[in-house]
Amino acid sequence: MPIETRSTSQSQPQRSPTDQASAFFPAPFSQEEIENLISKAVKKAVDDAIRSTTEFFNEKLTAMREVVEKRCETIGFLEHKVKTLEKETNHLEQYSRRSHLRINGMKVVRGEGHAVDYKQQVSNFVSHTLHDKGGVPISLNPEDIDAAHPLPSKNPNDIPTIIVRFHAREKRDKVIAARRQLKGDLACG
Repeated sequence: MPIETRSTSQSQPQRSPTDQASAFFPAPFSQEEIENLISKAVKKAVDDAIRSTTEFFNEKLTAMREVVEKRCETIGFLEHKVKTLEKETNHLEQYSRRSHLRINGMKVVRGEGHAVDYKQQVSNFVSHTLHDKGGVPISLNPEDIDAAHPLPSKNPNDIPTIIVRFHAREKRDKVIAARRQLKGDLACG
């Protein structure tokens, strides 16, 4: 324990070394001022970081919007083009079918081995059944027919619808003109 003297016993209470240093060297800033400065510096740094990040993302967002707008324009153009091409394709398909004819109800005779020569059977049927307006039988050879085949049917026992594609539209038109002679026995169209 330290020895007390009159001068020390009457002196002020003991102070910490920091307090003693503060007494000789006054601080340029108070604790509150330092906290305020730190708070302002942190707030400015945070605000700058937020502003910088916001600007960065706004630039990216603007660039993305431009890309999306261009893509939307491209999609609109392509959708229009697809619709136009679908119409053109449909028209071409219809045009390519102009020489086709459907025959419903024609009895098909199966040959040996169940093979069927549809071209021959159609030409025989037309030549023996249909006549032009003058009463002359329509002459149709298998060579006048490009292709003839049945459409698929759910029931194999049904009489198949036969699709016939003619080489020349004139032959097809003659068969169509003579179809009224069938009067419901067969349907051609």
